[in-house]
Amino acid sequence: MHVIEEKNNKSISPIKIERIKNLNSKDGIGIEITWEEGKRTFISSSTLRTNCLCASCLEEKKKKRVKNNPFNIIKEEASANSRLNLIEVLPVGNYAINIVWEDGHRDGIYTFKTLFNLSNI
Repeated sequence: MHVIEEKNNKSISPIKIERIKNLNSKDGIGIEITWEEGKRTFISSSTLRTNCLCASCLEEKKKKRVKNNPFNIIKEEASANSRLNLIEVLPVGNYAINIVWEDGHRDGIYTFKTLFNLSNI
């Protein structure tokens, strides 16, 4: 387990962050993670995509999908498809991953902390 320090409004306190030992894509429908402590978890593609924190997805959620908006990331036909496949999982430094989706979306960065939290939903 890796410990980092995060500044809150009054003091600096340590936060424990689980580290990933192994990560595998499971037929495009999600990722299986083996954590450093030995725990194995699975996160579905739909959970990952719903929790994408890129600026475009956050804006889309905020606007509640304005019709005919050329800046929408998830096209209407893709959102109707309940199976958004992930194509590739790429490392981002030693703290996160980036996912390339079948519909071309590739802007989201998922930190290990975010993945750990999504694993425990």
